[in-house]
Amino acid sequence: MRYVFDTNVLVHQLRNTPTWQFIAATYEPFAEDVETYLSFASVAEILSMAEQANWGKSKQNQLLEAINEFEIVAVSGDVGDALVQAYVQIDSFSQGKNSKLPLPIGTSARNMGKNDIWVAATAYALDAKLMTTDKDFLHLDPTLLEVVFVHIQPH
Repeated sequence: MRYVFDTNVLVHQLRNTPTWQFIAATYEPFAEDVETYLSFASVAEILSMAEQANWGKSKQNQLLEAINEFEIVAVSGDVGDALVQAYVQIDSFSQGKNSKLPLPIGTSARNMGKNDIWVAATAYALDAKLMTTDKDFLHLDPTLLEVVFVHIQPH
């Protein structure tokens, strides 16, 4: 099994929230037979969050350790071309302007954040499931990729 984690899942992991505990127990993302990935965009996004929040050295080290548990996917090497093409497909599909993949009837075009497009493109290019805790990717499922949307109600 392959998963690409959205940035918000990494935040849940760092905070060891009930959502993360559910993901860890249910999907076993670090089991031997599971491949887990982060997009370069998620890495940049969370490092920027840490900088802006002025995280201390200990919390920054914890973040770097968490990031190092994943394979980081960037626009380079063997996957680079596939990643760029996936970005094009996802962005044009979301805008309702993909000549090969029209939006399903009853679905309207939507703007996606650029980092979200890179995260989705990473899952698409790797033929991986996208693990997220927000609804920003649901319109891509199942046409372009499988989205695992995890939503735990607070008690």
